[in-house]
Amino acid sequence: MVTGRTFTEARSRVRQSATLCGRLQARAIPVIPHFILLPLILRRMSAPHPLKDLDGETQEALAKGIAEFNSWRFYDCHETLEDVWREVGSKGGEGTLADFYQGVIKIAAGFHHLLRGNHKGAVNLLSDAFRLLESYRPVTLGIDVERLLNDVKACLERILELGPDQLRDFDRGMIPQIVSNAIGPSSSRAKTVPGHGS
Repeated sequence: MVTGRTFTEARSRVRQSATLCGRLQARAIPVIPHFILLPLILRRMSAPHPLKDLDGETQEALAKGIAEFNSWRFYDCHETLEDVWREVGSKGGEGTLADFYQGVIKIAAGFHHLLRGNHKGAVNLLSDAFRLLESYRPVTLGIDVERLLNDVKACLERILELGPDQLRDFDRGMIPQIVSNAIGPSSSRAKTVPGHGS
């Protein structure tokens, strides 16, 4: 499903494309007309990425990464998904999920930095994740990206509000869980770092 915001973005891209097509046609360069591009752009922007399209090894790695994230083992999640990201990214092409994996990796790394008191690292990584995951809303590979980004946004706003000097006052109960309807959601939120006390 294409949201209003997504449609507006697509329409803007089509207008830019139409302007470029007009300029190129004036130079007698063959181009794809903008009325053909619109359905292609909309299809790409709203294309679901079903979990069934992943091979078994990738599904296992994704499930493991989600379990690690939800257990606050953010560094392990980063390592697990980085291997998948490298594999997906090495295949190239527009249809890959490289940005999706990189976005989830950056969220994990951002929370890893948060738990270690690195304000700048947390802010930079969590902010970068939005750019990477924006086009994968609302759901990709069974993961509720919309909810994840909304939860991360609330955390990021609080981190910015606290600043580096008061970062220790961050309520760790705000750290989100990755909710996945395909892999099995975790209904409880961890209140302490497992194995590290409160």
